[in-house]
Amino acid sequence: MRLLLLVLLLAFATSVLVAQSTRQDRLDDASIKQAARTLQDAIRSAVSQAGGDLERQHIHLVLAFSTGHFNKDPLGAQAARQIAWLLARDLLVEGDRVSCFAWEMSLWDHLQGKEATMIVPGSSPEQKQPINDLFPTTVQDGSQGGHDTERAIVEITQRLGDARDAVIVLLTNDAQSVAPKGQQTLGADNPTYQQVLQTWQRLPQVSESGASLVLPFKVIKVDGSTANRKLDVVMVAPQTFASAALTGKPRSEQVRERVTSRPPSPPHAKPLQVLLMTLPWVVLVAALIVIGTLIARKLLLKQPSAHVMKIQDERIDISQVTDGDPICILAGESYKPTSQETTPVIKVAKGSDAVLAELFRQGNRIELQPREAELRKIDDERVQQGCSAYPLKMGEPHVLSFVLRKPPKPTMPARTQEVDVRIDWVFTDPGKSQHEGG
Repeated sequence: MRLLLLVLLLAFATSVLVAQSTRQDRLDDASIKQAARTLQDAIRSAVSQAGGDLERQHIHLVLAFSTGHFNKDPLGAQAARQIAWLLARDLLVEGDRVSCFAWEMSLWDHLQGKEATMIVPGSSPEQKQPINDLFPTTVQDGSQGGHDTERAIVEITQRLGDARDAVIVLLTNDAQSVAPKGQQTLGADNPTYQQVLQTWQRLPQVSESGASLVLPFKVIKVDGSTANRKLDVVMVAPQTFASAALTGKPRSEQVRERVTSRPPSPPHAKPLQVLLMTLPWVVLVAALIVIGTLIARKLLLKQPSAHVMKIQDERIDISQVTDGDPICILAGESYKPTSQETTPVIKVAKGSDAVLAELFRQGNRIELQPREAELRKIDDERVQQGCSAYPLKMGEPHVLSFVLRKPPKPTMPARTQEVDVRIDWVFTDPGKSQHEGG
């Protein structure tokens, strides 16, 4: 019997690894952070060349996302949003302005009529979190792919008007305009586009695609190898930068104070305190810690252990899931897994076939990786947007709040669907029957 269970377990683990290989690629955080720093340096340089000084002046940061490739390249879309968030978090200060646009063959209303511009209310990351709500997460309804970079520049500058404090940052997989079959791009020689360049300057291209900046980043594959990727950036700045002066300290000093601020340090130890911290006392404390740890381990062995996860009305035994393997997929009720897919599918969203997220086991915790939905909150606490994964505590109940953008139907327009998913646990108490934990 044990041999049969072992064979079944190995077969299950092998099939899970096959399914996992197409689902667990993730962004390399260090490369994303470096890309954001490079972009920030380029913006500072562009403002300086236009006669401005970001250390002493406010900025209107205009972020534009090419979305035509979002469905085919979700990691590329995620990289663009995460770089944009880190840029806003580490560059902007209270009183700056930020605007977000989405474009394919022209600008489209990804916010469904909501305001696309906001004034930064404060300099802390928590106060800037609402900026994430401005980023697009899907393609345009009825998208045929492609994007027209020059048309996007024309339409954005028309909306901005005489905004000499603005720097436009267009993030795309390829700076060169590409039209789907049957459509045409505006073209760099278009008179309207050339007229824009009388008051705005498109920074010189550094690649054949026409990018002002190329941001390399890495993707960590499921097998541990890395793949090199890149994001094209087109930057447009006013011919002459003019903006209101910052109040108080220079920008870098405000940012530095925000990052390095810490609780006040305790006062210096008095001579008697130093005496009490000599080696014999350290040894005694260490011995007590070891003894306490041994006692705690014995007690913990008697405590109920979380082996079964409960999502909606479905139960999943995670005791058979090894470290790094997928636990389950959270999907819409119309989602149809492939014949090779063995990962359990929990259907949580009505009227959708999207994959909202996947849950993986990482040691003694659960890791949530968003897919086609945006994770907004965990247990009513807003989460940082753009992350490739979010940790969840094993054995504790959680409520996950997702936002899923639904395409239009003949009888109704595109809309946003909010989906709440509750995770509970069933605890196993040795020698007793199972009971459901809070």
